[in-house]
Amino acid sequence: LDAKLLRGGLVDIEFIVHFLQLRDRTAFHPALSTAIGDLVAGGLLPDRLSEHFALLARVLVAARLLAPDREAPSPAACEALARAAGQLDYPALLQALIEARQGTAQVWAELFGQPLEIA
Repeated sequence: LDAKLLRGGLVDIEFIVHFLQLRDRTAFHPALSTAIGDLVAGGLLPDRLSEHFALLARVLVAARLLAPDREAPSPAACEALARAAGQLDYPALLQALIEARQGTAQVWAELFGQPLEIA
């Protein structure tokens, strides 16, 4: 449930965004979601990265409350976490997290020409 530090998580998305901001001198916004939106609109990022960012950000906030040790929470908290992340249930949330991290890794590989190891 570590949406921030696991490979393909928020830190990697932030790195991609900051790299593009500096390289292309564009999309300088304090809100990362706004910067991502501008980079998507400018054709520098695929739209799916915006979706991955939104999911990972929701999970980060909800997991800090419901699973502060980053382990699987109680069954009731699992359901609350899934709902907070916009997923039908906890297994769907876990699958969505995998897909978001893999999507981030794909953008990384396309941009930097190197794989981002997803464990």
